[in-house]
Amino acid sequence: MNKPPARYTFFTVEKPGYLAITKSRIGLHEAESFRKELVRYLEIHNHDINLNSSRLNDLDCSGIAVIIRAESEARKRGVYIRFEGLKNKPRHIAEITKTLKILEHPEVYF
Repeated sequence: MNKPPARYTFFTVEKPGYLAITKSRIGLHEAESFRKELVRYLEIHNHDINLNSSRLNDLDCSGIAVIIRAESEARKRGVYIRFEGLKNKPRHIAEITKTLKILEHPEVYF
């Protein structure tokens, strides 16, 4: 008997390895749930992830911290999470926290 596909709250699976964030905010209250969903996806599908972040309008330091933590967990599995399409405030937050390059090109830093 086949298992039904996993359902996620924070992103949709466009195709294997290509996810799109569906929420407009990843902040203090959403950060840990977002990380857990990413890790759950990685437990089922152990491959690199390209994460379309173009719908993300708000990202704070808690969101950045949990994203870096998720990236570290991905690296333990031998895969990367690459953020694509960061713009406006989320991009600015990533720039001022000096994490933009890590989010867009984790293979260079991990």
